Amino acid sequence: MTVRTTLLSALLSAVALITFVFAASDRAAAQPSWCFKSGLKAAEETICSSQYLISLDGALNTAYRRALFDSPNDRRDIRARQRDWLFLRNGCGFNEACIASRYRTQIGYLEGFFAN
Repeated sequence: MTVRTTLLSALLSAVALITFVFAASDRAAAQPSWCFKSGLKAAEETICSSQYLISLDGALNTAYRRALFDSPNDRRDIRARQRDWLFLRNGCGFNEACIASRYRTQIGYLEGFFAN
C-alpha cells in the first residue's frame, strides 16, 4: 500500500465512524425519554424500536397538550380518556399495526378538542 492509499483508507474509516456516531445519537435523541427506563411493557418496547411509532407518539403528545390547552373545561375527561387509551395501547403487546391504529384513533379523538 502506498502512503496515499493508507491515508485514504484511514480517512474513510474515520468518516464512517463519525457517520455511525451521529446516526446513533440522532436516533436516541428522537426517542421519548421513557424509552430509556427499565421494565418497559411490550407495547412500549415496540414503540421505542420503531421510528414510525415514535413519530406517532410525538404527534399524540402534541395533540394531547393542545387539547388540554384548547379545552380547559374538558381537561378531566381528556385525562381520563388518555389513561384508558394507554391501557388499550398496552394491550397490543408487540403488534406494531395494532399500536399504530390505537395512536391514530386517539390522535383523532384529541383533535376534536382543538379550537379553530
